[in-house]
Amino acid sequence: IAYGSEQTIASVRARVKPGTRFMPYGHKLSFGAVAREAVAADRVVDTADLAAYDVSKYDQQGCLSPHLLYIETGGETSPRDFSNALGQALERQAALVPRGRLEFAEAASATAARQHHELRQLAGEPALLIEGVGWAVLYEEDPVFQASCLNRTVWVKPVVDLDAIPDLVEPIREYLQTCGVAADQDRRRTLADQLGRLGVDRVCPLGRMADVAPTWHHDGRFTLLELLRWTDLEPEASAGRWEFTHPDLGLYGKD
Repeated sequence: IAYGSEQTIASVRARVKPGTRFMPYGHKLSFGAVAREAVAADRVVDTADLAAYDVSKYDQQGCLSPHLLYIETGGETSPRDFSNALGQALERQAALVPRGRLEFAEAASATAARQHHELRQLAGEPALLIEGVGWAVLYEEDPVFQASCLNRTVWVKPVVDLDAIPDLVEPIREYLQTCGVAADQDRRRTLADQLGRLGVDRVCPLGRMADVAPTWHHDGRFTLLELLRWTDLEPEASAGRWEFTHPDLGLYGKD
């Protein structure tokens, strides 16, 4: 069983002897989807807190962590205003659980992402940087999927309708894993059907992206069953060929 980047998986695979079962878990990407009903005035703070929890858990280091949040337009809170609410929620999370210490390369990547986005904002582009100690929200209106530099740096992008999300993530379908959804039950089920066809193997409520159940089908597979080898003992009477069991009826019951 191997976990890691594509390079790591390829390296381990090359060392596995022929005939040995190999279970790889490579690089994956996850994201969130927030429906307009979840950003109603009486729900937006709770929704932002759920999203901030998912972003903060493990500092986005897990493949279950959201790189990006798609926010549906047409609600009582605009995607841009939701970015501000998310920033406040991330600040509350930082007070409870501060971000871990970064390596130099990680810190440089986070700083570069913030500076680049700030320059876009200053240049008059439809971009917004909201940042604090140990976190950043990068808002932009281009809905194309954008991977994050991680460590509590998350993209927020608007979509006209949740139904538009499958087309937006289709180019990275081979890397998709989890989608955290804040939406009414029927809409969450509809989105799950659409994303499942793309290969997303887990759709969960927002706020539970990094808290998986023990029965989760990791990468869409029966994890424990793949560790078993089966031996079939077939009975004598029930598996015979038709013409031998019923010679009077002819081949497959036809004269």
